[in-house]
Amino acid sequence: MERAIIEEKERLSLLNTVAVTMSHCLTASDVLRTGIRLACKTTGHDGAIIRAISPEGRSRTIASAGLTQQERAQLAKLMPRAEMLKRITKGQASIRFGESEIAQGRSSSEPIFANALLVPLVGRGETLGALCLATREKRPSTVKQDVGLAGAIAAMIGAALKNAFVFAQ
Repeated sequence: MERAIIEEKERLSLLNTVAVTMSHCLTASDVLRTGIRLACKTTGHDGAIIRAISPEGRSRTIASAGLTQQERAQLAKLMPRAEMLKRITKGQASIRFGESEIAQGRSSSEPIFANALLVPLVGRGETLGALCLATREKRPSTVKQDVGLAGAIAAMIGAALKNAFVFAQ
């Protein structure tokens, strides 16, 4: 019981650090650069990409951290298109990919991740995109904690990104 309380305290402390750091970002590029770096560091994932939805309704990868170009391309293949992103984020669902889903359609020379987690980026009720976090090696984790922490960070990134758009206007 005491161990669980200590772990939860640590998690809340990490989230507070992310919130304070994100609150200092004024531009969209600052939000993306800082947010993706903090998402990897805080959740313990090796790398991440953010795919955003443009006002025209198209999606594209706009930020990455901790990834080679090959790894970035591999994770980008997992990211759904804009219309699917909007459907995923309406329900605020997260998607966890295992090794077999990640391996589909890859050549033998491409790196492989042990798992990946896709969480929506929503700011002020608007779908802005998604954050995909990945690990290269299998690691013991509790899915609920991973999804909860990644979801909380994605929500902070989404809110900060929307604020940056408003600030720019």
